[in-house]
Amino acid sequence: MTKTLKAFHLLNGAIVVGEYLKSDGDVVTINNPLNLLVQQTPKGISMGFAPMGFPFYEKATEQPKLFEVTKAAIAYHHELDAVKHKDIISNYNQMFSNIILGAGVNLNLGK
Repeated sequence: MTKTLKAFHLLNGAIVVGEYLKSDGDVVTINNPLNLLVQQTPKGISMGFAPMGFPFYEKATEQPKLFEVTKAAIAYHHELDAVKHKDIISNYNQMFSNIILGAGVNLNLGK
């Protein structure tokens, strides 16, 4: 079964990517959340992931699986498209995998 990933843009500027589980009252629950970090580089915009509790959790597999955020803290959200966002989805999945990828994997959008 393929999971559907969403990007949640929070009012504080954070972008949280994870599997939307449910909405209960004023709270949204996200499974396996990661912070999407965006940085301007000389070659363009670069992106990467960090665990929600970094630096307290250095690996995504060490952090709590569920993240709850109030709806009032979410500016907007959208589903990640399997074709358009394939590099982001692949990198997200790699964070929870025990398989180490070789060189050539990056999220640099300044191609």
